[in-house]
Amino acid sequence: MAEAGARGGLVIRDVLVTGRAQTEAEDLRRAVGAEKGAPLLAFDPVSAQRAVAALPWVSAARVERRAGGVIAVALAERVAVARWAEGPGAPPVLIDAQGTPIVAADGQFDDLPLLMGLGAPEEAGTVLALLAAEPGVARRTAYAERISRRRWDLVLTNGARVLLPAADPAPALARVLFLQDREKILDTPRARIDARREGEVIIRDRMP
Repeated sequence: MAEAGARGGLVIRDVLVTGRAQTEAEDLRRAVGAEKGAPLLAFDPVSAQRAVAALPWVSAARVERRAGGVIAVALAERVAVARWAEGPGAPPVLIDAQGTPIVAADGQFDDLPLLMGLGAPEEAGTVLALLAAEPGVARRTAYAERISRRRWDLVLTNGARVLLPAADPAPALARVLFLQDREKILDTPRARIDARREGEVIIRDRMP
């Protein structure tokens, strides 16, 4: 039937793609597998859609045959919100808002926050919201580290470390910023600023 369709003029004449921003064009071409001039009826849109949806940047895909020999490919792509590494020296990967790893960072998106530690992607929303609410702290933060899969530390560019509680870290950070306004505690290199206990901030001038 496919050969008969090709003889009757039913061939792939064009592939129209919408929604592609980060996905590599060649990767998408291979996943779709639609070559101009190939029999239209031999093209399997279900298999192509499955292959496209498996590409790392793609969160959803739709592939259809349309009139005039057109293959339509519509993508919804993931949005990278942070870089994540399991620990110091580990290669970072980009993650989306759901914590799904996308691709190796490879120098891309260096302006995105860097998260470290096991369990960090799954809980990224908490610390990213915290940093978004306090842009002054975000600018000082080298990376946020997930500790024992329970809570966050903010490691600043000067080596200072802010220890936040597992539950409700925003008020704890507010206490730190109150003291920063009065005593500039975040300006001390390698300081250990422990805000885990409610109503307290314990400061050690230098970390061991």
